[in-house]
Amino acid sequence: QHLGSDWNGVLGADTDLGDPVFAAAAGLVTEAADHGGGWGNVVRVVHRVSSAPGRAGAAAGPERVVETLYAHLDRIDVRPGDLVTRGQPIGTIGTAHGRYLAHLHFELRTSVGVALGGGYGDPAPLGHVDPTAFIQAHRPPRR
Repeated sequence: QHLGSDWNGVLGADTDLGDPVFAAAAGLVTEAADHGGGWGNVVRVVHRVSSAPGRAGAAAGPERVVETLYAHLDRIDVRPGDLVTRGQPIGTIGTAHGRYLAHLHFELRTSVGVALGGGYGDPAPLGHVDPTAFIQAHRPPRR
C-alpha cells in the first residue's frame, strides 16, 4: 500500500545520490520545502493535462490538473511560484536526511494540495494514481 513509486539508480544503494531529478511535465511549483522525518525535502508541481488523451487527428478532452510530488531530495533547485518545463532539473536525489538509501519517492495525484500523509494507505481517497501508467496514457503521440 505504498502510495508512491520509489525509483533508484541501476546499481542501487547510494550510487544515485546527488543525481538530478527532472520535472515530469511543464507546470507550476506549488511547494519546495523540507518536511523532515520520512519525507525530507519535497517538491510539488501542478500540471495541466487533458482528461482524455489526444489521439492523432482527434481533439483532446477538457483540461484538468494533476500534481507530481518528488520526495527525499538532497537539494531543491526551484521555489514556489516557479514555472518549470518538462525535463527541467528541480533538485537532486537524496536520502531524506540519512533516513534511507538514496532514491526518489515519486507520486502522481489527481487531487492537488492534499496533505502528505504517511506515504502508505488506501490510495483512492487521496487521488493517487500509478505514475508510469498515467504518463504513458497521456504522453503525446510520437511524430
